[in-house]
Amino acid sequence: DSLFKGDNLYLKGNLRKGEVRIPGTALIVTAITGKTEIKNKVMDIDVSQGMLETSKIKQGMLEIDLFNYKHYPFDGDFLLEADLSMVPKTLITLMPDTQLADELKRVHNIKGKVETRLGLAVPVDSSNIEVTGDAPQFSGSGNYERIPGITSVEHTHFTYHDGIAGLKNIKGSICEIELDSVDAE
Repeated sequence: DSLFKGDNLYLKGNLRKGEVRIPGTALIVTAITGKTEIKNKVMDIDVSQGMLETSKIKQGMLEIDLFNYKHYPFDGDFLLEADLSMVPKTLITLMPDTQLADELKRVHNIKGKVETRLGLAVPVDSSNIEVTGDAPQFSGSGNYERIPGITSVEHTHFTYHDGIAGLKNIKGSICEIELDSVDAE
């Protein structure tokens, strides 16, 4: 009985072939290798590698409050080699009622991979997920319904914080128009 009071629960060890469903999302991190510890009602996972759908996790951390039964507050930060073809679907799932999700529904045939830092959090007094992203060397191509033809970018810095997406130093092409050193927010 006292084991499940949270303050008494302590576990520490290595994780191999682990799987974690990120609270409040449909995301499941699989093939996790890392270290884990449960103490003071919180599970900490230090991820050295894993998979998030078709994207590789190169490093990360996830902290989950196990005993807050209302919505399981958590904080996660992952360095990913992201498969761009899955990014729109994943972000739409995470932020369904946002302007970004509405625009991502207009994106098709994305190709490329990018190294990005993805932050996910649900604060203690909230049930809303906060998403941040930072990809300093974003390169890829695809179709966007608002612009005819293929759009491509190379070595562009993509950020997403506080509901605002930004592109800095855009180099690429839109409708066969070449771009160089353009910023957009």
